[in-house]
Amino acid sequence: LVQLRPPATPSGPPRTRIFTTRDGLPSNLVLTVLAGPGDTLWVGTLGGGLAVRIGTRFLVVDTRDGLTDDRVNALTRDRDGNIWASTSGGLDRVHARAITTFTRADGLPDPLVWGVAGDAHGTVWLTTNAGGLTRFADGRFTTWRNDPLLATSRISVIAPVADGSVWLGIRPVTVARFRDGHVEDWTNRPGAPRGGVVAITQTANGDVYFAGPLGLVRLRDGVFAQIALPGDSAARALRVLAHDSDGTVWAAGNSLYRVRDRRAELVSAPNAFAGATVSALLPDSGRVWLSTDGNGLFLVQGSQVHA
Repeated sequence: LVQLRPPATPSGPPRTRIFTTRDGLPSNLVLTVLAGPGDTLWVGTLGGGLAVRIGTRFLVVDTRDGLTDDRVNALTRDRDGNIWASTSGGLDRVHARAITTFTRADGLPDPLVWGVAGDAHGTVWLTTNAGGLTRFADGRFTTWRNDPLLATSRISVIAPVADGSVWLGIRPVTVARFRDGHVEDWTNRPGAPRGGVVAITQTANGDVYFAGPLGLVRLRDGVFAQIALPGDSAARALRVLAHDSDGTVWAAGNSLYRVRDRRAELVSAPNAFAGATVSALLPDSGRVWLSTDGNGLFLVQGSQVHA
């Protein structure tokens, strides 16, 4: 875990603090990160379960506490403040360290849960190894496999949006929208993302952004528009995407971009994360957390980050 603080002067380098297992992290392999209630930071790891940063300490929550598995693939927070963790052994809901687990016995289609995302209506959406798109609402799981696009486990991205629909990235290159029990293929619409989608986010004004290996695309009022990203093609290959409360969009691959409307700025130098794959991105009160697949967790403040 690497924390970068703003420089003392505009031209000075950022100060760096490194957090590792020596500081209380259960694993240095971080898959996902989430802002929790009360200024807590939730970190999902590969093999170490959850770490919750409270103040300057990490509290570990793992299978010994009732977590279904210590590989945490994704995290989301519902409108009631519960933290949901999709793991390689099931689905967990965490509230005040009390864990409620969901397995096949509760209607979960498969114990291997890949993605999880909550919406503004209190619904939790997820994808499992059994394929299809699954909804948890009113205490029940419902799974849709009524379309060839939903019949396999190829859904790699789920993004609920304000109108109640769910945008999907489906391997290898499909972009689709699920609404009212039906899925619409948007892949061949003019200007739609090409080469696949790895992350989707919606800003407060209703714009939907799609990130992929060929860059960044915005959807506004039904019209797609490519966002021009500075840098070479390797730098423009994106893996993660998120937005903050003021509508700024953040995107990263081996570099970090800040996007306001259609103007993109390269925040970090190329290969700022020392060649590691960025696995998650979280804007947090003017800062940005990025987890990587081997180089820890970066907290970016100021205009640049240096590995």
